Amino acid sequence: MIKIIFIGTLLLFALGCQEAPKTKTIVTSDTLMIGGKIYEMETISEKAYLAIHTDAEDTSEKRNIKLDANMVHRNGDTLFLKKTDGTYVQLINNFAEFDDSFAVYSYRYYLDDLDYYVVYAGFWEWYNYLIINPTTGKIIYTCGPPVVSPDLKNIMTYNEDLLAGFTFNGFELYTVEKDSLRLTGTKELTDWGPESMKWIRNDEILVKQNIFDTTEANYLRTSYIKLKQ
Repeated sequence: MIKIIFIGTLLLFALGCQEAPKTKTIVTSDTLMIGGKIYEMETISEKAYLAIHTDAEDTSEKRNIKLDANMVHRNGDTLFLKKTDGTYVQLINNFAEFDDSFAVYSYRYYLDDLDYYVVYAGFWEWYNYLIINPTTGKIIYTCGPPVVSPDLKNIMTYNEDLLAGFTFNGFELYTVEKDSLRLTGTKELTDWGPESMKWIRNDEILVKQNIFDTTEANYLRTSYIKLKQ
C-alpha cells in the first residue's frame, strides 16, 4: 500500500497536481509458454470457473496440525515434521529481528498422493510455500501453493503480486520424480497474475487472473481463462 501511494504522489507532482489520465492495460497474448509447453489462452466465464469445485486452503495451523497429528506437531516456535526414519525436519520461527532473518512458518497440509508436506513461510518482505520430502527432508521453496496434475506427474505453483512487486508474479512448473521435484520452467508475468488455478485435465488448467487496470479503483480487474495445450 505504501508503494502505491508513493507512485501516485510522484504522478500527481509530475503533472502539476492534475489527475493522471486513466489508461487500461489489455492482455493481448493468446498463448503462454511454461517449461517448453505452449498453452492456448481462452477467456471463460466466472460460472465456468466456479463449476469446478476445489477445496479452499485452510490457513488455521491448529486445525491442520490436528488432522496430521501423527506426523506433525508444534512446540513453541518450532514446527516438527516427521520423516520416514523417525527424525524430524524442524522449522523455527524467528521474531527477534525485523530484517531478512525474520521467518514465520505455518503448517498447511500433506499431499497424500505424492507424499509431501506443504508449509507456508512468511519472511520480512516476501513469502514462499515450502514443499518438503518426508524421506530426504529436502525443502523446495516455491512461489505459491502447489496444484497437482490429474496424472500426478506435474505440479504447478502460482502467485499474483502485481501491485507490491515484492514476490514472483506468475507460474512455476515442476516434474514429479522419485523422491524429488524438478523445476522444468517458470513464467513471470507483468500485466496480469494468477490469483488461483484449477488443474482439471493433464492438458487443461483454469485460472482466475488479476489484470493490471488503472481504470479500476484498486488497479486490478478480475477475469477467468482456460489454459490448454
